[in-house]
Amino acid sequence: MSPLEAAFRAKSYERYRNALAQLAAKDRELIVARIEMQWSLSEIVHRFQLSTVDVRPVRSWPLDR
Repeated sequence: MSPLEAAFRAKSYERYRNALAQLAAKDRELIVARIEMQWSLSEIVHRFQLSTVDVRPVRSWPLDR
């Protein structure tokens, strides 16, 4: 990885962590489960005892604000 790539990754990770800090605890747990734990949506539904209506695919979440 080049120094430039490392800088971009570090900045992206910083933005991600800052965004997580602004979320409610439950929302933060769901994001971490999906992105960091790489759980499937069905696994999230099961483990968090959600109805499938409560879960939105990640692709529908706004990424840039």
